[in-house]
Amino acid sequence: MVAASGQRKKTSTSLWFGGRGFDLSFFHVPIWLCWLSLLLVPNSLLQAKMPIWGWVLIVLLIDVGHVWATIFRTYLDPEHRERNKDILFWIPVLCFAGAWSLAYLSDDLFWRVLAYIALYHFIKQQYGVTALYHGRLYGALFAGVGDEEREKRRRWLDRIKFWDKVCIYIATGFPVLYWHTHLPRKISWFSQGDFVSWLMWSQQIQVGLGQSVYDLLVYAFVTVWVASAMGWLWLHLRTAQLYGIDIPWGKIFWVCGTYLNWYIGIVHFDSPFAFALTNVIAHGIPYYGLVYLYTENAWRDPERIQRLAMQSWQPYLARRVFSVALFAVPVLFLSFWEEYLWDLLVHGREHMAFYGAFLRYPMAAVKDPYWRSFWIAMLSVPQATHYFLDGFLWKATPRNPSLKRYLGFG
Repeated sequence: MVAASGQRKKTSTSLWFGGRGFDLSFFHVPIWLCWLSLLLVPNSLLQAKMPIWGWVLIVLLIDVGHVWATIFRTYLDPEHRERNKDILFWIPVLCFAGAWSLAYLSDDLFWRVLAYIALYHFIKQQYGVTALYHGRLYGALFAGVGDEEREKRRRWLDRIKFWDKVCIYIATGFPVLYWHTHLPRKISWFSQGDFVSWLMWSQQIQVGLGQSVYDLLVYAFVTVWVASAMGWLWLHLRTAQLYGIDIPWGKIFWVCGTYLNWYIGIVHFDSPFAFALTNVIAHGIPYYGLVYLYTENAWRDPERIQRLAMQSWQPYLARRVFSVALFAVPVLFLSFWEEYLWDLLVHGREHMAFYGAFLRYPMAAVKDPYWRSFWIAMLSVPQATHYFLDGFLWKATPRNPSLKRYLGFG
């Protein structure tokens, strides 16, 4: 393929869906700071139990908080709430029923199922953000070209989209496979033993020359892991060269960051603190960014404000400080109380060092199996609902007619 003559050079910001500064602040720099922190902190901290300040920052404010941020894209969004009444009602109900059944059968079974759902959700977010960046390439390549050339470029972009998905699954799949073949480990998703160990057989079966089935799998996966990253990077550099557009740095940072972050957090460090830092920050802060970008643009939409009779709110919503506060305060308030109830009813004062400074514990953790499973299910509904709703929220379908506009795709 050859770029059309006279193709206008696109500005670099056209390939950042929230703007270069926004994307760097929410999607890239926090992850890079995680890596820098892990190089600087002493090994004793990496191997120790997570300190209370680490739990407040990583778990309470980011991990639990980003779950509650979903309400701004769902229950607190009048347009979305009206259009998607069915899933907004049935998903929490089904999540509660399923969680209660699993927790009543076994705590371990409940956490194992939830861990695999969470793993899938985290992988899908990596691809979801990649797809949003890929949408920017469509705009850059289709501008000002005829139908015949547009069709050629569409086929090229569809090829890139296919390799985006393949490479994201390779980038995340290799570390997960390594994890499953090196159990038990110090890290876990929710609790020790939540991942199955049946892949450990690969280390037991020898195939000769001192090599096991696992060794052969490692050689194959490392080769594919490195080759896929290099090939994917070349494909995007070649696209910029062929079509006279800027290099899509935002997309490159995100995908290459996925390769590095999942390797560092799962394979390189066997540390609960390192895993929590790389896993939660690389997932939670970008999610905050996505929800806030959509929500603020929705708040500032004059047509929407008029339709919902919110003119009196318009002067306040136009102020960034007010919109940030309106977004952050409810999220942190709900996160604080959810974790307190987990600590009070299920975990048994596990984080009393934090909550004891604010609140009393009027009762002991629930022991009765029936009621304990009830509270586990009830308190897990926000998290489980978030996992399933995300399969609908970030796709440009009739359920989300405003998604492209509020994320800046036209």
